[in-house]
Parts: sequence; C-alpha cells; structure tokens
Amino acid sequence: NDIGNIASEYINEMKQKQPTGPYKIAGFCIGGLVAYYMAQQLVQEGNEVASLVLADNRYPGSERMIDRYNEKASQMKKRAKKFDSFIGRKLWQRAIFHLQTLKELPVQERSEYFINKLGLLRAFYLHSTRTYTHTHTDLSVAKKIDRAKKHYQQVLAKYVPEPYPGKLNVIVSDNLLQRERPWRDINPGRVHTYTVPGDHESHVTEYAKEVAITLTECLHCD
Repeated sequence: NDIGNIASEYINEMKQKQPTGPYKIAGFCIGGLVAYYMAQQLVQEGNEVASLVLADNRYPGSERMIDRYNEKASQMKKRAKKFDSFIGRKLWQRAIFHLQTLKELPVQERSEYFINKLGLLRAFYLHSTRTYTHTHTDLSVAKKIDRAKKHYQQVLAKYVPEPYPGKLNVIVSDNLLQRERPWRDINPGRVHTYTVPGDHESHVTEYAKEVAITLTECLHCD
C-alpha cells in the first residue's frame, strides 16, 4: 500500500540472490522511485550501495502531473484517431454487404454468422478506443493489469523523496532534461547526469544500444 512496502519486497527478493552488498540498483521511469527508496533503505540498514541509477524518471510533483496530463491527452487523440479510422472504413457499406450475405445464407447458419461478425465489431471497437486492451489479449486480464498499474502509480505519486547520501546517476532523454533538475535540488553536488537520444519511448527501442552503453557506464563507475 505504500512505497516502503514495495521497496521492502524488492529488497527481500534481491537479497535471496545476493545476501550482502555492494548493490547496484537501477530503475526506469516511475520504477526509479522504488529504486531510489530501496537505496535509501539499504544505506540506512548499513548496506553498501555501489551505484544508483534513475533512467528517465519523473520526479513526483507538478512536473509529473503535467506529464501525466500530456500523456492522457495524447492517448485521447490516438483513440479518437483510431475511432475515426473505424468509422471511415466504409462502415455502412460493410454492414450492407454482411446483411446481404446473411440473407443468402441458409437459415441454420445465419445466427452463427451474425454473432461472429458482431463479436468482431465489438473487438475492433474496444481495441480502437480502450488503451488497456493493448496490454493483453484477454480483456479480463487486461483490465486487472490496468487497475494494478493505476494503483501502483497512485502509490508512488504520494512519495516525497528525501536526500540520498550517495552519488546519484540520472539518465534522461535529450529532450527531457528538465526531469533531472528536482533530483539536483534535493541532492546538490551528488547528481551525475547522462543524456541519451530519443524520447521516453524511443530511447529504449530505437536507441536501446546507446542506452545500454550508458547504463553499463553508470553501473560500473566509481
């Protein structure tokens, strides 16, 4: 229910593989908050944290809320565009075609044909207008994933980071440099920034090799 519980679970999992430090911890996007809290918790318990890396992480607060608003607006535009595409694919001509086909089928086959086409229509509509359907082909599973993701984000959004006593490596996309500023404010002189090409999505797809090189450098630096 809070970031402390999440971090503790991750630490317990990590210590099953590696009981003692030094530890190297990294977190991407909102997961960086968990990594940050984990590092603080480990240091407080007397463990050594060799490196802490936050990759394109949004600091909780106003900038994060602006990002969320822009993300939601972008999603709405994409849904609207897909729905326009759905309407624009000669929907009515297709409906007339299927009705004509339905009339020509034997009576015993009509209900199966109609139900099949109705199911395809519903699936296409959901796929075009609901973003969570992209996470899993099973709609019930996709909804559970969506609810868990929202709860996870809500829990982390309440977290107020405190200064970290060690060195903090921050990897940011070159068009999102403002994301590292709040970390500098609470950790003056201890933040090392590394920029990578692309945006929040493309730097782990199109530019994954460059990001991997940077991450390796962060994890192995003194």
